[in-house]
Amino acid sequence: MGEVAITYRILPETTDIDLKELGDRVRDVSEGIGKIQGMQEKPIAFGLTALLIRVIIEDKEGGPDEIESALSGISGVQSVEVMDMTRLL
Repeated sequence: MGEVAITYRILPETTDIDLKELGDRVRDVSEGIGKIQGMQEKPIAFGLTALLIRVIIEDKEGGPDEIESALSGISGVQSVEVMDMTRLL
């Protein structure tokens, strides 16, 4: 099977969330599901900053949903959105 690279935008619940700590929790949760290839902060509006993460997972049915569900369950996360999905050759 191949692999898929997925970029997720993770919005924190408030502007007071420590994004470094949130990033550590994201790494911990995704560790068993996929491999994080990159993570960056992106200002959105009114002091709110999102985390953009790129995760590499196996190309299997339900894979993207599994990691999205795991990320959504992290304390301090308001929403998780798929921004891009690419099959790796």
